[in-house]
Amino acid sequence: MAANQGAGGPPGRGGRPVKRTVSAGGVAFRVHEGRVQFALVCPAGRSIWCLPKGMVEAGERLEEAALREVREETGLEALPRGALGEIEYWFAERAQGVRVHKRVHHFLFEAVGGSLEAHDHEIGEARWFDAADALRSLQFANERTILGRAIQATAGLGPGPQGGPAGA
Repeated sequence: MAANQGAGGPPGRGGRPVKRTVSAGGVAFRVHEGRVQFALVCPAGRSIWCLPKGMVEAGERLEEAALREVREETGLEALPRGALGEIEYWFAERAQGVRVHKRVHHFLFEAVGGSLEAHDHEIGEARWFDAADALRSLQFANERTILGRAIQATAGLGPGPQGGPAGA
């Protein structure tokens, strides 16, 4: 069994076994024209915006995994700027007959290079958003909470949350 997954615990809804997974992800930011912007990703074949995240590989620390996922999914080179907390959620993998309990640890990263066009094949698009637009665009409430923490952590770097186009 991989270091990042485990089956066990009480059965899920309908008596299905529970698989527990641990992922890590990040909120990448930059200051552009005096405003703080945040990178969001739209997974290939989907029409939702979310934060970059993925499975923690064996032997990887959470922050290392989060940085790797930010690099892969956004194409950005980034420096770690601290932890933002974790979220958890449940979903079903019907083909395997299991319910999944997923925990995702999030970190803040300052973009220092790379290009959003260099994202990997799992991502259809990566884009910069101003704070208010990023909050409106994120599909999931728990990710909006994480982004809110990132906005607070970067508040002194720009004039504050603003709408409008963020550029590419």
